[in-house]
Amino acid sequence: MSNEKNNEAASVAHRLTDEQIMLAGMNHFRRAQTPEAALSYIASVRECLTLAAAAAPAPFQPRVQPWMLECFGAEIAADVEERNHRFLEEALELVQACDCTRSEAHQLVDYVFDRPAGEKRQEVGGVMVTLAALCLAQSLDMHEAGEIELTRIWTKVDQIRAKQAAKPKHSPLPMHTGRDPAAGNTTPISANSAEITPGTLPYPTEPTDALLDVLGLMLYTTTPIAHALRAAGTDIPKRCEEEQAHVLHWLIQLTLQHGAEWRARAAKSIEELQAATRKPDWRGESDALEQGDEL
Repeated sequence: MSNEKNNEAASVAHRLTDEQIMLAGMNHFRRAQTPEAALSYIASVRECLTLAAAAAPAPFQPRVQPWMLECFGAEIAADVEERNHRFLEEALELVQACDCTRSEAHQLVDYVFDRPAGEKRQEVGGVMVTLAALCLAQSLDMHEAGEIELTRIWTKVDQIRAKQAAKPKHSPLPMHTGRDPAAGNTTPISANSAEITPGTLPYPTEPTDALLDVLGLMLYTTTPIAHALRAAGTDIPKRCEEEQAHVLHWLIQLTLQHGAEWRARAAKSIEELQAATRKPDWRGESDALEQGDEL
């Protein structure tokens, strides 16, 4: 076997990306009777690798991006704050479905945020490993579940677009999409709950749908609202449970006064508070009170 042929065969073998295949090719090269036989073998291996790569599905992460862009466009899809909130929402919904309690979730929030922030790449790895471990403990297939969900949300693009379009700009509260257009002429209630006359808001013996919506808000949903109220001068302690209690107290009063219009009233009040105190927009919190299919 000539040096030129030897070098050519070795070069082809070394360009193989899979180390085990490369070693197998080199071993065959050493046993081959002719350089042509060795090159033919390596070419066959490369062809098999190419066919296998073409048949394999693309990685999951890049297949999510076209859906994101289709639903929201590049700006919202790349909004880091909103991605944080949506990921946290879905993570909480998963552990809630696995019987984690509200109290446990609150304690873990305090535990995590009392420590220094981690390194993003390592934390992603931790999420992947612990998600796999959770799925093993729950007898779930994380890959199958991901494929099923990605297929499902592709059928919801129009609904998600409409839902996103109905949200107000720069507000932690979504606008109530079914509200009476005439309600837009009413004066928004002040964020100062002290201005509501005591004794005028009887609490119903049976919970209404609007009250159930408010009482079911998650802790992370109420936190940005507490920040907005505090920035406007409302005295709210910074402990997360107390933030939640103050926000729910305010929203319940809005609900008792205005029923299903509480979202619109609260959103308008917070927009006015932000404008009056010259605080930056609460970008990324526009879906803080909604749960749905959008990511």
